[in-house]
Amino acid sequence: MSEQDNEKGATMKLTEALEAQTKRVQGPPCAILVALTELDADDATALTAALASEMQSTMISRALASVGYPVASNTVGRHRRGDCSCGR
Repeated sequence: MSEQDNEKGATMKLTEALEAQTKRVQGPPCAILVALTELDADDATALTAALASEMQSTMISRALASVGYPVASNTVGRHRRGDCSCGR
């Protein structure tokens, strides 16, 4: 069996696939990062604490929308996991 084609039919090695995952695709800025940079210091601190807490992403999303940042709960979750464009 060659490196090119393993038993599962994959054509790349796992090390290559993992390395590719660490390369962020450039795109629009993360909505959470935008909010964090635009909010005043107290609100940015509160948002950072909420993101690190066990507060539901839906609750954070609603709070952000109520102050002018319409961010979907899945966007909050993506940011928490580090799967967003800012790669926090």
